Amino acid sequence: MSIASVFNKQYKKAAKLDVFEMSSRGALVKMFKFRRGVNLTTSEFIEDLNLGISYGGIRNENVESLTFSSDSFDLCTSTEVFEHVVNDSLGFREMVRVLRPGGRTIFTVPLSGSDKTIERASMVENAVIHHEPPEYHNDQLRGYKKVLAFRTYGNDIVEKLMDAGFTNAYLDDSYSSAFLGFGRSVVVAEK
Repeated sequence: MSIASVFNKQYKKAAKLDVFEMSSRGALVKMFKFRRGVNLTTSEFIEDLNLGISYGGIRNENVESLTFSSDSFDLCTSTEVFEHVVNDSLGFREMVRVLRPGGRTIFTVPLSGSDKTIERASMVENAVIHHEPPEYHNDQLRGYKKVLAFRTYGNDIVEKLMDAGFTNAYLDDSYSSAFLGFGRSVVVAEK
């Protein structure tokens, strides 16, 4: 709901948008499907399967190495994805690459409220190294408590996005206390 609210605020008058959403289901996907003028591309990341191919109607993409051409989208969105990406800096750079000039990414991640991101785990030679007690999140494809969180973001996510090549990045807290307390801060970055 928070992402949808920020989207509606940012794109009040947009006639046509090419949107990439890093999920194949959920309320945000439904909203985009019913929004006139939105050309929606969705995906999931299914390890060990070829990227850029659809399996059962679901396109397989890894945000660290997207198969899309440069300058393909006006908007990229995701809900609670980047904390699970092994190398989020690569993912952020890929967002910059596939966005058109002036394009945006709007997404949510767990934010601790602290200044610094906590790197919970890393990958070294295909082995996970835990720096903090492991934290696993739920996923509709993989199941309950099956997806490792590599980090919990701090406010420095804005700097990480700027380092990746975005020209502007900020946290939109307009809806963080809305929706009966279920609102979230939303990350917005512009190419």
